[in-house]
Amino acid sequence: MLQYLYKAGARLVGVPSGQAPNTFSDQNPCRLSRTGLPLYMTHKYSVSCPKLPRDARALMPDDLLTYDKLRAYAFDPNASVLLALDALAAKDGRK
Repeated sequence: MLQYLYKAGARLVGVPSGQAPNTFSDQNPCRLSRTGLPLYMTHKYSVSCPKLPRDARALMPDDLLTYDKLRAYAFDPNASVLLALDALAAKDGRK
């Protein structure tokens, strides 16, 4: 979902996604004949965000929730939501 929002031009807020935006996908399972060990070989490279470097490990938010920002929100469990509200307010010129 995050990649679709990114492609649509949304402003991303919070922490980076745990999944790489451009990555290998579609695994073919097989078993090694001599050892019987399972093996999974990927056969596709999925490019969800072509503007990002090929080796991008995460889709970085425009407004990153850093430790300093988390501390500024007094370690509130809803710090990501508060950061998003502050980003909206700043965009509208209210902050």
